[in-house]
Amino acid sequence: ISNSFGQNIKPNESLLTMPDYQFKYYSKIRNTLLKDNYNNTILYFIVLPSFKAEFTFRIVKSKGENYGVVTRATENIWYSKDVENLDVKKFTSLMKSEDVDLLLKSSELILSKAEYTNDLNFTVDGVSYFLANKNKSGTFRTGDKISYYHVIKSLERIIEQIINEEDVSLDESEIKLLENFNKTTTNE
Repeated sequence: ISNSFGQNIKPNESLLTMPDYQFKYYSKIRNTLLKDNYNNTILYFIVLPSFKAEFTFRIVKSKGENYGVVTRATENIWYSKDVENLDVKKFTSLMKSEDVDLLLKSSELILSKAEYTNDLNFTVDGVSYFLANKNKSGTFRTGDKISYYHVIKSLERIIEQIINEEDVSLDESEIKLLENFNKTTTNE
């Protein structure tokens, strides 16, 4: 993720008003990366780079445990000639409840700030990000100015830990940053 962000998180566009090309692309994403859409998913983070392979991160609750699930395409879905046969890699790892609780609270606070804006972001190529929990969803892009960059960096590091089959956990500095973010954002 680039640190050069233009405007804040916005609510996701309605299926009824989005252009056909966007609907078709999002349908491909859903059918490829989210086809094993778990009923007990409590957090979604979907990353759609312009020229690299797309991937998703989900936190899934199952039998009292929390799992981080990363699903990654092996090539960019937008440009793929054969999406139906595209190779998809899935990585799963157990997550600590206290880390999940902290990430859920941070994401809830971020999503509670989602609003429509007239500020323009002229970024054409870059990365689109979708963040969602059971109640809300929002989107932001490269070029968007965000105050929660450290939350996104923590999510990215967890994704790398899952892919690399490492123990999944927030480090002390991330915990402090997230706790401070949650405290200051709640007091706004």
